Amino acid sequence: MMPGRMSNLDTDLYRSLRAEAADYHGKLQSLWLQKLTLSGAVGAFVVIQADEIVKLQPVSPVLIGVALALLLAITIDFKVLEYGLHVRAISRFIVRTCADREGAADWEAVLWGDKTAPERPLVLARNALTVLSAAMPTLALLAITCWLFAHAWGRWEVWLAGAGIAIGYGAMLIWSGRALFRQARTG
Repeated sequence: MMPGRMSNLDTDLYRSLRAEAADYHGKLQSLWLQKLTLSGAVGAFVVIQADEIVKLQPVSPVLIGVALALLLAITIDFKVLEYGLHVRAISRFIVRTCADREGAADWEAVLWGDKTAPERPLVLARNALTVLSAAMPTLALLAITCWLFAHAWGRWEVWLAGAGIAIGYGAMLIWSGRALFRQARTG
C-alpha cells in the first residue's frame, strides 16, 4: 500500500466510524430537542398557571413535578455528554490510526478545532454555542424550580441552594467542555 492512501478495509472502517459518529450526532439533537420541549412546557405551565402557583403549599404535585423535570433535564445533559464523549473518542481514534492517510486525520482535527486552520474560529464558535444551547434550558429550569420552592416554602435561602447547584453544574460544563474539546496529546 502506498503512503497516504487507504486500503479498502481502512476506507470501510473510516466510513463505518463516521456513520456511527453521525448517528450519535443525530441522537444528540433528539435529546436536546426533548430537553428544550420539557423546559418550554414547564416554563409555559408556570406562566399560564401563575395565579394558582402563588397559592402553592410546601408540598405539592406541582413542586414535585418541576423538581423532577429539572432532574430529567440534568439526566439528559449527562446522556448528551456521554454521546459527545463517544463521538470524540471515535474522532481521536481516526486521527491516531489515519494520521498518514489523505485528509481523514486532517478533517477530524479541523472538525473539533484541534488544528489551526481558517475554519478554526467557526468551529470554536460552534462548540461554544453547542455547550450554551445545552446548558440554558437546564439553568432556566433550575431558576424556575428555585423560585417555586422559595415561594412555596417562604424561604428565600432556597436560592443559595440553587446557586450551589448552578455552580456545580457550571463546573461539570467546564470539565465536559475541556474533555470534549481538548486537543489529543500525541506521542
